[in-house]
Amino acid sequence: MKHLLFVDDEPRILEGLQRSLWGLRHEWAARFVTSGEQAIAALQESLCEILIVDMRMPFMDGAELLRQVQKEHPSVIRLILSGQSDQESAYRAVGYAHQYLSKPCEPANLKATFKRLHHLCTLCDTESVRSVLTGLRGLPTQPQVYQEVCTALREGSSPKAIGSIMAHDPGMTSRILQLVNSSFFGPRHTINSVELAAEYLGIEVIKVLMESLDHCSRATHGEDADVAHERLWKHSLAVATLAKAIAQDLHFSPALIDAAFAAGLLHDVGMLLLGMEPEAAPHSAEQESVVNSHAGMGAYLLGLWGLSDPIVEAVAYHHEPHRCIQRGLSPLTAVHLAEALLSASSPGENPVKLLRRDDAYVEALGLTQQVKQWERNFPI
Repeated sequence: MKHLLFVDDEPRILEGLQRSLWGLRHEWAARFVTSGEQAIAALQESLCEILIVDMRMPFMDGAELLRQVQKEHPSVIRLILSGQSDQESAYRAVGYAHQYLSKPCEPANLKATFKRLHHLCTLCDTESVRSVLTGLRGLPTQPQVYQEVCTALREGSSPKAIGSIMAHDPGMTSRILQLVNSSFFGPRHTINSVELAAEYLGIEVIKVLMESLDHCSRATHGEDADVAHERLWKHSLAVATLAKAIAQDLHFSPALIDAAFAAGLLHDVGMLLLGMEPEAAPHSAEQESVVNSHAGMGAYLLGLWGLSDPIVEAVAYHHEPHRCIQRGLSPLTAVHLAEALLSASSPGENPVKLLRRDDAYVEALGLTQQVKQWERNFPI
C-alpha cells in the first residue's frame, strides 16, 4: 500500500480529491490536511511516498512547505497541485517540486501521474537509492555553459538563443524540460526541444531557473571529478548530435527528433548521479539488469521530474533496447545506434563502457542495411 498526503486550505477541494480517488483506495492510502503545519506533523508521525500541495495557503505556503520537506524528508516525492494564478509562488518552488499539476486536474490525469511514479520504482527498486535520488534538487551544470547563459541574459539575447546554449548541458536540459512540460505551465503538447521550451517559458522564467541551478553550477568534487564530468559531457553531446542525425535520416517527426537529441544528451545522467552521490550505487555502476544501473537510476530521476516517456525509455534501455516493452522506431533506437557507432569508431571515448550494438534489435526493426550504410559513411 502506497501513501499519499494532500495539503490544501480549502476543505471542498480536499473533499473532491477524496471522491475522485475512491477507486484507488485499495492501492493508495490517502490523508488530507488543511495547512503546512499539519502536513509537517503528519510526516513526522508517519512518512508518505507522495506529497501533493497547494501553493497559496496562509501562514506556511506551499513553497515553504516543499522546502522544509525536501530538507527534512528527502525521500518524499513532492508535487504541486495549484492554480495558474499562483505562478509567482510556483517560481519559488523551482528546485523543490518534482512535478507541477494545475487546478482543476482531471481525476484520470491525477491517477495516471501516481501510477507512472509507481512504475518508475521498477527501474530503481532499492529504497535507499531512491531516497538519495528523490532528495536531489538538480544535476550539476557545466560552469562554462552556465556563464554563457548568464552572459546572454545580461546582453538581452532572445529566449531561443539562450535555449540553444542551454541545450548543450544535461543539467539545464533536464530542468527546463521538467518545467515546461508541467501542466502548471499548460503546453498543449509535449515539448522536447530546449529552444522551444525557452521560447515558451520566456526570459523571466529562465532567470528563475538559472537561480535555482546556481548551487549546482558551483558544486565541485575535486579536479578528478571535474575532468570526468567534462569527459561525460562531451560524450553525451556527441551521442545527442549523432542521435539527432539518425532520427532525421529515419524520418522521425520533429517532436521525436527533438526527443532523440534530448535523450542522447541525458542518456548517461546516471553516471553524473554516481559522481555526485556515490552511495547511490548499492553494488556497482554497471549491472546485468537495467534495474539500479546507471541507466535505471537516470531514467528514474528523469521520470520523477516528469520528462516524456520516449526520453525516459531511451535513457533506461540505451544499452539493452530489446528489454523495452515499446517496439518500433523511437528515440531509443537513435540513441542506442548513436552510442554504438561512436563506441565502434572511438572505443576509448565512451566514459562508461564499450556499448555493443544489439544486432537482434536492429534486425527486428529492419535496419541492418541502413546501419551498414551509416558505418560506411560515418559520421552521418
